Amino acid sequence: MVLALVAFASFADAQAQESNANSRIWGHVRQMQVASIADQDSAVTINARAILALVPQLDSAARAKFTSYVLAETYRDLAGVIAGHGDARAALALLDSAPAKIAPWLEDDVERYQLVGMRAPPLRAPHWINASGTTQIDPGAGGPVTVIEMTAWWCGSCIRSYPTLASFARTYGDRVHLVLATGLLGRFRDDTALPPAVETEKLRAYYTQEEHFTCPIAVGARDNDEIATSYHSAAIPQIVVVDGHGIVRRILMGWDVGNADRLDEAIRSALGGPSATP
Repeated sequence: MVLALVAFASFADAQAQESNANSRIWGHVRQMQVASIADQDSAVTINARAILALVPQLDSAARAKFTSYVLAETYRDLAGVIAGHGDARAALALLDSAPAKIAPWLEDDVERYQLVGMRAPPLRAPHWINASGTTQIDPGAGGPVTVIEMTAWWCGSCIRSYPTLASFARTYGDRVHLVLATGLLGRFRDDTALPPAVETEKLRAYYTQEEHFTCPIAVGARDNDEIATSYHSAAIPQIVVVDGHGIVRRILMGWDVGNADRLDEAIRSALGGPSATP
């Protein structure tokens, strides 16, 4: 009887620990979701690492219930923070350590951070704003440092980044070229079913008159956005810093209060700092 009670107590304790781990995981998931909306790097890091540490404490059945999507998002968000802080190699190592079942979900993320240390792909788009007659800009050809932001008018985090982008454009002048890349949706604000030419004009008015951008702005096709594809842009804003030799030096995802300093550091490094490591 005593042995049975001891065995039951051990089982109950294990169940309680597992239940506690499961509860804590979903608590961290909820905090991650809130943090991701605000793009708070420190909160994402704390909660993502906690989730990855707790998942092994679950039994196989509980781990099966922990959805692949949530686990993939955890790896993706943490890798984005790590890469944005300047360590694309560590971001790739993290993604490589992910369970095999979610590896297909992370292929775009791996290919994105593999761009760091490589020649930047050309920016091709059927429509351009502030760049009459342009069909492509090639930051990989070298020249001034290029800062590219994949962006959209409906993206709150993107809009929060605009004052910093404009400030850096003034500060660095001809040493840094800013390029925005957005895409057609078939709608703009309350207007829907818009033909490409009409939507492009609405985007032109928005970016030049409301946001006061004078830099080139690529507008990708609705069903074939070459820039989003070549830069593996799955979430915005995505900011890419390319040095004067045409090499991708930094990729930053999202926008929080620390990204202005991180972007400034990446630009200064690209202007004359040590070579980037992939």
